[in-house]
Amino acid sequence: MEEVQVSFLQISHKSSLSMSWMPSLINIVHAQSVDAKVNSVIGKIVSNIVYPIITVMFALAFVMFVWGVLNFFRSGDDPAAREQGQKHLLWGIVGMAIMVSVFGIIRLVASSVGQSSALGF
Repeated sequence: MEEVQVSFLQISHKSSLSMSWMPSLINIVHAQSVDAKVNSVIGKIVSNIVYPIITVMFALAFVMFVWGVLNFFRSGDDPAAREQGQKHLLWGIVGMAIMVSVFGIIRLVASSVGQSSALGF
């Protein structure tokens, strides 16, 4: 009778040891599927919302810059119009620099957290 109990204990001990890795494997697989879903959602948000906003804002800053150049050269002798053109030039350049910086910051953060492949970089 003792042999059966000892072999039963050994079998149950082995089976509990061999199955102890199962919950951690399930958690790893679940984490990978959640990570893939998060990557997909982040990629869609950035490509469908953030990038178009950055593009439109950059285009507006460029138009402001061009408007400033035109006002600056068309003003001739009028110092007030020339100053207004200079302000448009300055703020157009500042706006374009900000949009380029925003794009760079998004890329930096994405590559730092390992999401650059989700964003298409």
